[in-house]
This record gives sequence, structure tokens and C-alpha cells, in this order.
Amino acid sequence: MGISRGKRILMQGMSAAVAMGGVAFSWSAAPTFAATPVTLTVSTWDSGAGLAAYRLGIQAFERMHPNVRVQIQSVPSTYYLPKLLTEMANGSAPDLMLVGDTNVNAFVNSGLLENLTPLFRQHKYGLNAAAYYPNVLNIGKVGGQQYFVPKDWADESVIYNKAMFQAAKLPLPKPGWTMAQFVHDAVAMTKFKNGRVVQWGVQLPGTWLRAGLEYFVDAYGGHIISPNGRTVNGYLNSPATLRAIEFYVGLYTHHNQISPTPQAMSGTFAKVDLLLTHRVAMEPTGPWNISTYRSDPHLNFGVAPMPVGPTHKPMTTAFWAGWGVYKNSPHLQLANELLAFFASQKWASIDSAWAMPALKGPTVAQMEKKDPVMKTFFAQAPYVQPLDVTRTRNWNKDVSPVLTNLIQQAVLQPKSNIPALVHAAVQQIDASLAQSYQ
Repeated sequence: MGISRGKRILMQGMSAAVAMGGVAFSWSAAPTFAATPVTLTVSTWDSGAGLAAYRLGIQAFERMHPNVRVQIQSVPSTYYLPKLLTEMANGSAPDLMLVGDTNVNAFVNSGLLENLTPLFRQHKYGLNAAAYYPNVLNIGKVGGQQYFVPKDWADESVIYNKAMFQAAKLPLPKPGWTMAQFVHDAVAMTKFKNGRVVQWGVQLPGTWLRAGLEYFVDAYGGHIISPNGRTVNGYLNSPATLRAIEFYVGLYTHHNQISPTPQAMSGTFAKVDLLLTHRVAMEPTGPWNISTYRSDPHLNFGVAPMPVGPTHKPMTTAFWAGWGVYKNSPHLQLANELLAFFASQKWASIDSAWAMPALKGPTVAQMEKKDPVMKTFFAQAPYVQPLDVTRTRNWNKDVSPVLTNLIQQAVLQPKSNIPALVHAAVQQIDASLAQSYQ
């Protein structure tokens, strides 16, 4: 689903059959009859158990289209982008393809994706923009045009250990709490024994940019890259973004070890869930492990919205993947109908066993009833921020590695000159961007 670190939402507590129960299905498209057998191909980086929802959905679609078969092409994420862009260029691309948010711009830039805006304007095949969370749907737009329909999404919230808050005699976090309160609580819940940390107040996202640096930049009212995706000069080194970087790094270097370092999280604790093992009080993250936490009778946890930053506006970052249609598909109408199926409540009800649907309605209500902590994640949909990663062609090559290195260096060397590090990063990133746009 375009989620950093390869995470997927696995809400095991709700089976597909349960998710489908009690939901009145409606899909306003009149299925196209295929006079001869037709095969549609769908590409995804999901594999194994992650394909279960696809199979259920495809079976439902094929029952409505008796002469149509849908094949899944599962491609490892390492090869996904170059493989599909090559296939699009040589005319052999799949009819429908799943695209992560970091690759939205690259696929649209190819000029070989179907512009879905007319379909939405005409409500063709039942497509209706009003049925979606607007900020989530808008991630699939480039230049004001809709090229992708969200498959699913997630957003960042703070999962916290209630018992640790109560032991520290702290009020539980609630909507509207501030970054100052967040830091205060993290400091208060950090415990030492014989000079060593035995309980951290928070597990910060470290070099996981989406949940960490990118969120704090948004919260400070900054941006990392220009709207046209060609430069970070004037954005990464803007006053607002500089303050955000200094604040984020300072959480590691100036607040008495409230969090494990990025190096520790990628080394010693790489395979350890510190929240599950009761070693951290808070973690800003998505809903991927909710079912695991729910299964632990000793973990009494809650979910709070992200703390409000200097802009005084609630906001969160999203993790997103969407469907795009290959414009040269030999079966374009059927491909659009398959896309519309993936934009229907029927698909949402199936996929909700594994993921958060971007489509408002009964499926979301059922998920929130099943597990009330999910209400916090869905309630933040209006506060999802536009993603800087969708502005440029190759964020993972040109931007992300440099920012990751900046954070690591600044945390390892607490007396680092942050503006100087940012200045060097701006030069390095812009040189890489210039090459990409030649």
C-alpha cells in the first residue's frame, strides 16, 4: 500500500467473511459483456497472504463478467518501478497497476496512465469523488488531474501504553494535545536504572521519514521540495523546515534519552516491538500492529491523534497506494470497470479485513464498531497533508537517502551545525534532481 518499511495493514481480528456481512452491496456500473474470452492483468507488489483480498475481489468481479478472467502479477517491490515503467514504454504493461505514493509522479510522468478525471466528472461506472475522504483521494492527483483511485491507506497516530501514563500520574493524551505536552510526557515516562534506560518515553520514527521528519516538517508549516519537484532550495532550507529539523533531532539529543536512537532501532532493536514488550510508553505509527497489541492481555493501550505543532492545526501524514489504468490497454473499458470495482463498497468490504478503505460509508462504520481505536485513525482523514513525495519523479533515489543520512549524522553528533548539514543536503539533492530531470 505504498507504506514505508514495507509494512502492511493486517487486521486479523476481522475476517473477509465478517467484513462482508450485513453490508448492502451496490455497484452502479452495468457490466460490459465480453463476446470472446478476455484476460485482464493486475500488478501488485503484494505476495503470499497479502493476495487473499485480491482473490476474493477478483472472484466477485468475474462473476459479474462471465467471459473475463483477471490475472495477478506479483512483482517484488525492489523491481516494481523499473519493471512496470519498462513494460509501459514497450506496450506490454498490465491493464491495472498498484502504485505507491512515492511513485505517483514517476508513473504520471510516463504519459501512459489513463486520466481518470473525466470518469469521475461523469460518474462513469459509478465513480464518485464525494464517496472518498477528500484528502486521501487527492494523493492520487497530479497537476489537478486524478490518475489514481486509492486502494487503501493509513495515517499516523500515537499508540500509547495506558498503564505507563497512569503510573506517571499523567492525563491520557486527547485530541488537541500539543508537541510540548508530547515531549513533557515522554520525559516523564523515561526511566533509568543504574544509569541505563529501562523504559523510554517514546519510540521516535528515526530515519523513517514519512512518520518522522516529514510529519514534523508539516507540523511546522514547512515543505521539503518545490511544487514542481525540481529543487529543495528554498524549501528544505526554509526557516520553518529548519526549525522542524532542529526540533526533531533535538528530541534525540536534548531530552535525556527519551527514545532509542535511529541506530539502535536499525540494529539492536531491529526485530523487537518495544511497545509490545512494554519498554516504551508511546509510538507514533500506523495501525498495522493493532490486532497483535489487542491479543496481548497485559497490554492496555490507546490511540491518540498526532500532537499539534506550531501551526496550531491538527495534521497527520498518510501511507497510501492507488490503482492506475494503462491507457493503451487493449481492453480499456473493461480495465476501467475493474478499476471502478476496486472503488466500490463491495471491494472496500473485502479489503477491510486487511486494510483501511479510503471509501467512506458502512465498511468504515463496521470497522470502528469492531475495534473502537480505529476511530482515531479514520477521524484524522480531514487532516491528512499533501505528500511532498508525490511532487517529484524519484524521491527514493534523489531525496530520501540524503535526508536519512542527515538525521543519522545529526543524532550521532549532537553538536552538529544543523543549518550547515541542511545546506550540504540541499546541494546534494538538487544535483541529483538536475540529473533526473535532464
